[in-house]
Amino acid sequence: MEMQQPDLFLIRRTGDGRVQTVVINSDGTVTCDRSRTGTLSSSQLITARSLQPAVHNLALHKLRIAPAPNSVFSYTVRVDSGTITFPDTAGAHSHLLAQLELLDAQAQQAACGSAQGP
Repeated sequence: MEMQQPDLFLIRRTGDGRVQTVVINSDGTVTCDRSRTGTLSSSQLITARSLQPAVHNLALHKLRIAPAPNSVFSYTVRVDSGTITFPDTAGAHSHLLAQLELLDAQAQQAACGSAQGP
């Protein structure tokens, strides 16, 4: 699955024997695994847009955090400036990464019909 303009994020969550990919568009449209679609609420879209500059900065610096022994899920977030990867345990130390995990859960709820995970 590739990003296209005007996509904000491509978030791929792996773990627990599953892979789930959501693409969040700048208009709030969410695509789940290339098939199902949904829409973020206005407040969720505002949050997504506000996270984008910081995620771009992390992508420029090629953030890569190795999974901890107690990690269940790993996230790969792609933006137009690059990609970051982090485990589900990283949100405990970074508010930005915790917000990305929450955004992923909200996007999955909107488009995939589930929000399984952290």
